[in-house]
Amino acid sequence: MIAKHELMKKFSTLFLVFVNLLVFPLTISAEEVTFDFQNNNMNLPVGTSEDINAGNLGGKSVTLSGVTLSFVNSMTMPTRYYLNSGKNQLQTVGGGQIRFTADEGKAITKIEITPVLSSNQKWDVDGGVGTLSDNKLSWEGNTTTVRFTATGSLFLTKIVVTTSAKNDATVTPEDTDLYTEVSSLAEFNALAKNTLAKLNLTNAIITSSMVNGWGYYVQDATAGAHFYCTGLDFEVNDAISGYVYVKKYFVQPGPRIAMTEKTNAANLAVVHGATITPIEGALNDVVKAANNNMVIKLADVAVKGISKSEATITSGDQTLSLRNETTNYAPYVYKEDLSTVDYEKATVVGILWSNTDENSFRIYPLSIENNDPTGIQTIQQERPADGGIYYNLSGQRVEHPTKGLYIHNGRVVIK
Repeated sequence: MIAKHELMKKFSTLFLVFVNLLVFPLTISAEEVTFDFQNNNMNLPVGTSEDINAGNLGGKSVTLSGVTLSFVNSMTMPTRYYLNSGKNQLQTVGGGQIRFTADEGKAITKIEITPVLSSNQKWDVDGGVGTLSDNKLSWEGNTTTVRFTATGSLFLTKIVVTTSAKNDATVTPEDTDLYTEVSSLAEFNALAKNTLAKLNLTNAIITSSMVNGWGYYVQDATAGAHFYCTGLDFEVNDAISGYVYVKKYFVQPGPRIAMTEKTNAANLAVVHGATITPIEGALNDVVKAANNNMVIKLADVAVKGISKSEATITSGDQTLSLRNETTNYAPYVYKEDLSTVDYEKATVVGILWSNTDENSFRIYPLSIENNDPTGIQTIQQERPADGGIYYNLSGQRVEHPTKGLYIHNGRVVIK
């Protein structure tokens, strides 16, 4: 039998262990989590020079070993992961964001960044307790979530995040972002630049996609604007109703609907195949700021080509520039050569645009129709790789064309 004093000794030892666990709980040792963009240990899609949009990370998240990285696009370009000069790398530009979040019970204590070329990292940081290094290549602190915002163009190949057990020093930041609620695009366009907004939309119609596929022009009954790098997936002639959390931005060409951490389509209803009704009138009536970024229709105007991408629209003593843009910010139009256009009387449908003053107005053409009954030449907005899509001479899509004249891949054809 075990002596009484031995039992007491064992009991005392167990009691001390129990007390120590209460007073000094077990700690989780620090753990490093590596997000290796160069070798893609996250199995993310990678963009290429042929399809750079494949690596668009805006609105997406990736999790490794209890740490989640969430990505937000900037107001001018996507936060993207792509193959550049033979090396996979993550790129974000001014306004692009990465949020680091630790699993329940863990805290982030260190973040180290490996740049592609230089140590000139341009980050701001908010949320939690911690500070960036002088050269902004590392952050040290104690928090459950922290957000980095790029203040310049950044390229990086690796992020190493160190976590440990959550403790009393850990601060979980409050969501202090205040979203101003607006009920129309006109109210949204009146907001100050960089204002966060809960944008309510009613039958807002997508009027055109953009050249690079990063955005869409949209208009409701009150105004027009353009979605840009939001990660939302629309088609031309979609009608959108509901609300979405976004940021107001302004850059050529006009009011921009930009992405935030809360941007998603969860509260949007989309109806396909809507019809936009252009704003009609004489040239001197519709060239007004109230119609900026909206689809207008000008009848009986003269159109004269200047170059492959530019023409003038004239009615009486009024003149307006027509531009067949190929920039990242322009709506997509079929790239017909405008230099050969010389119509005395034509109908032009397009998106009206101005930057800061009424003297800079121009039209991005959706269609140009010669009203001369002796000849037909139309420039019609189309998508790349139209395939079997046909339009009638009024620019309306025809699902089952029969005999007659149609527009197919930008050319008039006879069936």
